[in-house]
Amino acid sequence: MADDVPDLDAVAVVIATNLVTPAGVLLLDWSIAVLFGVLVVELAVVFGWALVKIPFAAKRSRGTVERSRLAGLFHRLRGSIPMPGPIPPVYPRNLPPLFGGAVIGPVLLLFVFALFGFVAGGGVTDGEAAAIGLGVLTVVALRSGEEFLEYFVRGGYREHSAQSAFAPPFTSLIGVGSLLLIAVVVEDAELGAGRGEIVLALLVGGKLLLDLWGLRIEADEDRHGVLARMFGSTETAVDPEPVDEPAGEPRVTVGPPRAAAVVDALARGLVYGLTSPITFFAAVGALYAGLVAGLPAAAAVATVLLAPFVAARAAARYLTYGAVEYRCYDGLLVVDSTLLDAAQARLRRQGVDGVGIDRDLVDRAFDTQTLALDATGPETTPDFGLPDPDEEPDDGVNADRPRTLAHLRDPGAVVDALGVRWIMERDG
Repeated sequence: MADDVPDLDAVAVVIATNLVTPAGVLLLDWSIAVLFGVLVVELAVVFGWALVKIPFAAKRSRGTVERSRLAGLFHRLRGSIPMPGPIPPVYPRNLPPLFGGAVIGPVLLLFVFALFGFVAGGGVTDGEAAAIGLGVLTVVALRSGEEFLEYFVRGGYREHSAQSAFAPPFTSLIGVGSLLLIAVVVEDAELGAGRGEIVLALLVGGKLLLDLWGLRIEADEDRHGVLARMFGSTETAVDPEPVDEPAGEPRVTVGPPRAAAVVDALARGLVYGLTSPITFFAAVGALYAGLVAGLPAAAAVATVLLAPFVAARAAARYLTYGAVEYRCYDGLLVVDSTLLDAAQARLRRQGVDGVGIDRDLVDRAFDTQTLALDATGPETTPDFGLPDPDEEPDDGVNADRPRTLAHLRDPGAVVDALGVRWIMERDG
């Protein structure tokens, strides 16, 4: 079978779920409101499964966000957190796409729910509610079974990136939302007795074609459209480039005290929450809530808006600088994550061109020091525009870049083991 032919099981499920609505109309005399309701809930189910799938995606897309203070830290993380039993490991680098999907998806879902509300503006009868429930149960069973079998049982998560896992529901939301909008216009138009048949043909036929076309382009590794560049596919998703680490035991292994790492992460998270662009929106929301409902409401709104960003920044900081150990080999420093069980970065002795030791507030509180190793690394500014699916990715993870070793009890041990004390004395 050709590489660009969709999986037959997925095609069968798509056809079966799309037959639910015409069968209901023909056999159970469903109304247009019921038809809309089933389609909207199917979108919500597909979107919900996409959010479930994102954390487990083992690959990543070809895009880069190196300069972001939040997404950039997550993007560079390698390794995963093991889960109990048969549950696949979770990849922390997928948190920003998960957050983005959790924000974008509900906005689009609200739009299609609003269209459903317009069609069912007069309410639904008990019979229509029961019909919607029957259609929902059928669609949920078919869609959930196929998603679970393909992604978790058959190991589809190993081939997906977070972006490619989110692509199907995103395109479905846009495509079906457009169909629903057109159907609303047709439903509201004066087309005589054939209006219902036109709406039925438009929704059922259009939805089936959209789903089948989505499977077709998902299986086509040579597609180069805008959505392919935005989300990629299983063919263009890549495994992160591994960090080269010598065999054998390191000469010196050091890491930050856990208490200092936790306090540092929380402090960085709070600073980010107060200095990021979201602060403006949180302030506007808090001001409005304060004018309407008083000071407690303002504080609650500000907390709700800022807390996710503070927590995400704190988690990124802890995973990058807290849950790590620094392994010094002969002329080589390797940063290894103790939580993700994977090497994160490296720096060779000959790449170091500056050494400095500093103390911030956390260092003073925990009697530690922060070691800065300067290096002339390659340019990391991403090219403007969407990534090319054909371009071979290069993380540059093994390149000599500046490294910050935060909150160490004895940074001198790293300096001596790496053999760069003469640089520190020269710069002193």
